[in-house]
Amino acid sequence: STWGHFSLPMAASGANPVDQDKITREQIKRELMSQRLNETFSFDPRTTFHITEKPNYVTQTQFEDDDAVDRDLLETASQLAKHPREKYDFPITESQEIGWHAHAPLMKPSPRFMFRSKQSEMTKHANAVWSSPSMVRK
Repeated sequence: STWGHFSLPMAASGANPVDQDKITREQIKRELMSQRLNETFSFDPRTTFHITEKPNYVTQTQFEDDDAVDRDLLETASQLAKHPREKYDFPITESQEIGWHAHAPLMKPSPRFMFRSKQSEMTKHANAVWSSPSMVRK
């Protein structure tokens, strides 16, 4: 049987509470004698793992003004923001070949396939109430 989180020997399971308490104190005393507190710490670079900051982590003090930002970084960022047709003369991947030379849609949008959101009477009423100047907002 168990008493607390300590397991009791089989002989003590039928013993009275005073004997069980004595056995438990002896077990705790043995455990405390075997425990040692390690107060010395040595730094070993072979076994120590270094966790770096995230690559996109930027503190506010790094870029305080525009002059501190490298011009090459700005050029690279603007180049990455361009569409593929602005970056390259020819399609680079197979999926870019489809529609590479299509500048405008082939057909006008059909009203049959346009499903604009419609408002119910309740929604129109709620919008009118909330947009009225008499409605007090806090």
